[in-house]
Amino acid sequence: MEMGLDLVVWGSSSFTLKILEGLAILGSFPAAVVSLSDRPAGRGLKKKPTPVSCWAESRGVKLLKVRDLQSPETLAAVKDLGGDLGLIASFGKILPAEYLNLYPYGIINLHPSLLPQLRGAAPIRRALMQGLEVTGVTLARLDESIDAGGIISSMRVPISEDDDAESLESKLARASLDLLRECLVLLEEEGHLPARPQDERYATYAPPLRSEERKIRWESDRRVVFNLIRAMSPSPGAHTTFRGKRLKILRCRPLDLETRPPGTVCLPSKDRMAVHAGNGALELILLQPESSRVMGAAEFIRGYRPANGMVLGEE
Repeated sequence: MEMGLDLVVWGSSSFTLKILEGLAILGSFPAAVVSLSDRPAGRGLKKKPTPVSCWAESRGVKLLKVRDLQSPETLAAVKDLGGDLGLIASFGKILPAEYLNLYPYGIINLHPSLLPQLRGAAPIRRALMQGLEVTGVTLARLDESIDAGGIISSMRVPISEDDDAESLESKLARASLDLLRECLVLLEEEGHLPARPQDERYATYAPPLRSEERKIRWESDRRVVFNLIRAMSPSPGAHTTFRGKRLKILRCRPLDLETRPPGTVCLPSKDRMAVHAGNGALELILLQPESSRVMGAAEFIRGYRPANGMVLGEE
């Protein structure tokens, strides 16, 4: 897919990275990339570039890292990049109004949901947390609102029981490439991109995740716990406590057992571990103890020796 237009991609996350990697496989590189400035990360709070910045630097693609979008210097630097069309996908900040008319063909917003559903910062995780069976990707015009611009096109993507945040993100990125290819062909042929208004009656929101939402509340419906665990996997991970220390649960599956109080551990066999939730049990498949690596249930049982009847989540 060769692009006759100079595309400038705005993004910062792993979702944008997957889009860029897909474009590269198709032989198409953006004219430039704009990403957020390096930010402190990890225990040492050492400044770390975004995944998108790393990709652009490794590929020799023109890169602009931005921090303060309100500054005249930043706006001037973006203008200096040039470009015919902007594509914003999981950038991490709202663009001020003065950026919207930088490019001859404007800026299109690639959002991993079926707009107007799940507008906002965390549509992939929220789709899993809500137990949706279908989500999708949408190309829309970027305006001053949050993910509320006119819809150019969209594509439905099914969610399977085995999906977690990472696998669903990959599915949505692949669908996004198909959508983007169609959009660019249409733009080059027609010279414009028709868009239809979003129906506000169906608008829902996907706000940023709060750290307290990662805590597993075993008294909740089993389905709620299951959906939380896969929405937070593989990172940052939904967590509970085991003998006073944090324990992340990264993969599980429903398991029918005799009802026990929420949080109660059951060992169906020497290498299998289950925990009871509000109305059913979940077999734990992948776990990560505090200050340790990810491991399967059998290894966790051998190393940490959980007992039948103990309760997870007790501080």
